[in-house]
Amino acid sequence: MKTLWIIATCWLAVFTSTSYAQLPKKGKPNMDTYKAEMSRAKKGDVAAMLTVAAAYRGDMLTDDAFKDYKSAVKWYQKALLSNPTAEQQFEIKFNLFQLYFTGGYGIQPDMSMAKLYHAEAVALNPFPIISDYMPNLYLKDFFQAYEQAQTGDTNAALRAGMMSYRYKIHYPTALQMLNRAAAEPDAAYLANRYEAELLKFRQTGNTTLDRALLFDILRRYAQQGSMLAKTELAYEALKPSQYSGQRLKPEEAAALFDGIEQQWQTDYAKEMQLKALCLLVKYQTGNDKIMTLRRLSAIKTNLPSEELRFAEPAWNELKRFEQKAATVEGLAELQQTYGLSGFKIDIGEWQAHFKGEIKSLLAFKAELEKPVVRRLIGDANANACLEQLQKKTADVLREASNPRRAIAFYEELQRNNWLQSITPSLQDAVQAKFAALGIDSANMVFFYAQGTIEDTKFNNINEGRIFIGNLLNTLPKPLAIPRNAPKAERLRIEEANRKIAAEQTRLTNFAKSKIIRDIVGESPSVEQIERAKPMLLYDPWLQPEGEKMFFHYTSDSPNWFSGDVKRGNVLYYYKVTRIGTGNRFRLEIQAVANDKSNLVFNSIVRTNLSSDGIFEVDVLGSRMTGYAWNISENDYLTCIFRQNQQTLDLQPFGYITRCLDRNHGYHYDFPRQKVNPNDFSERNAIRSAVRALILEYHSALKPI
Repeated sequence: MKTLWIIATCWLAVFTSTSYAQLPKKGKPNMDTYKAEMSRAKKGDVAAMLTVAAAYRGDMLTDDAFKDYKSAVKWYQKALLSNPTAEQQFEIKFNLFQLYFTGGYGIQPDMSMAKLYHAEAVALNPFPIISDYMPNLYLKDFFQAYEQAQTGDTNAALRAGMMSYRYKIHYPTALQMLNRAAAEPDAAYLANRYEAELLKFRQTGNTTLDRALLFDILRRYAQQGSMLAKTELAYEALKPSQYSGQRLKPEEAAALFDGIEQQWQTDYAKEMQLKALCLLVKYQTGNDKIMTLRRLSAIKTNLPSEELRFAEPAWNELKRFEQKAATVEGLAELQQTYGLSGFKIDIGEWQAHFKGEIKSLLAFKAELEKPVVRRLIGDANANACLEQLQKKTADVLREASNPRRAIAFYEELQRNNWLQSITPSLQDAVQAKFAALGIDSANMVFFYAQGTIEDTKFNNINEGRIFIGNLLNTLPKPLAIPRNAPKAERLRIEEANRKIAAEQTRLTNFAKSKIIRDIVGESPSVEQIERAKPMLLYDPWLQPEGEKMFFHYTSDSPNWFSGDVKRGNVLYYYKVTRIGTGNRFRLEIQAVANDKSNLVFNSIVRTNLSSDGIFEVDVLGSRMTGYAWNISENDYLTCIFRQNQQTLDLQPFGYITRCLDRNHGYHYDFPRQKVNPNDFSERNAIRSAVRALILEYHSALKPI
């Protein structure tokens, strides 16, 4: 790097002379490879003229020995007089501006001509250089920055240096300008960067630095405080790399831009702050990302909108965040999407308030009042969410359908100033709710306990035992009767104790029933009922609720149900059990007569619910052959069960057609009526079909 500095310093010394006595001499470009273009140029081809002129001009970093500005000016002037296109005119005038500004290689610098061609070039094309990580540059500002730099303006010198290099106007001028701003970390970074690119160009013909060298320069000058090195480091580190030294952790990126709003005070500070934070957002998640978006939104620049497109993704993301953060539902979604921390807005718990849970709503209020929430979503959004909660309080009370929830609302209302401040009518609404649920001061404790049971999910019997033990300890205890109490007082206390004992028994049985439903299920399968049978029938602690629930599961559940049908002097008892989880059921019919029971039918029932809402039930024919029942898929009774029709449509197939027997003793259409006219269910459809089989197709059964 020391060699670079010597080369650059020597070149800079040549161009800082005001006498131009030491201007570089005209070189000799190798034009042998441009013979065809030269031939076409001499015939008036403008494109060829520009190619020839560029060959004489060379690149900004081309070796002096190969530059001939005099010949370049000649061909640019010829091209200008040969009816060039607007695009070609811009190229000509921009390069003439550069040549006259620089001078040397056969021509003298001419500032007036340079300014003339500069103005004409800008009029044709503003030619801005727009970047996501470096300051935007505008060709029109070059001379203003260059002249202000002469007065000691270091910000102007920085801009003039960047424009001299990035517009490929003049490398020594770029270094000269950066030297005027040498106290700025950005100037030191750019000078070192440009020197490295010059050396790379001399070695390879291009200025693209090896990534290892690039990151060495960027990290070194970022540590020294260069704003431009920091932003380019963050930009480059986003690109895929297998080397850890070419990647940044989120905390490293955050450290780069910590306090940039106060530290960066150059004339392009606001622009670069915006670009830096847009880069930082790409590294971050969670709270950090949202806070950076908020920092970004606070930065105001005078950049035209078309040059702010780099910030649009971040601004749009913040806009979407703000829209969602104004509602509790949206905030819950954002917490999950961004992984926000420091508070908990669980949408499942939030939705619980729709079921009358006031504590759920108050828990959300507490979360919304946390400082971390207000920092993340802003005071306006936090207040909007709180207002949403206020409007929901009446809904919570209205949905408090069980006593526990209504009582919980009442208790919170007594001690919570925020609830009291919402509306005075809440107190009246609570009393109306109590009246509707039959709650008064005498039974409030028992009602609350029942609601607690309803809202508790039990996982096993032992958990239920412990719960009931704890629950009984919260209930009123029997009152002691004073030894010398009058008879009326004694009777009053005894009656009160009977009520307490009755409530305790009722709640205990209610809890046992709830425990069984939670463990076994509301609609258990046949296999689940069989597994639960020992517990339900033989666990003494569960009685009498265990036996009651077993009877319910085996007589009136969707997967196992039973019933009876009287025909003449015979009572037919049937049992239907689902096979697996499909739409086929096992049907057994027992005939009970003269205190004897005989299996008279053992078959399969299949069901189908059509798209137009009609249940079709097929009872397959079955005959006793030897010691086994022979079930036929081709002989069956079909029962059509329509929702808005009180009677069934019956259609026999196969031998079932010969089993019709209307000597059932009922009204002629009774067998075709639904068992329960108001129940449109698979279970009721099967019950109705079985009754129709027994009464109207009685001959399908095995004779007693």
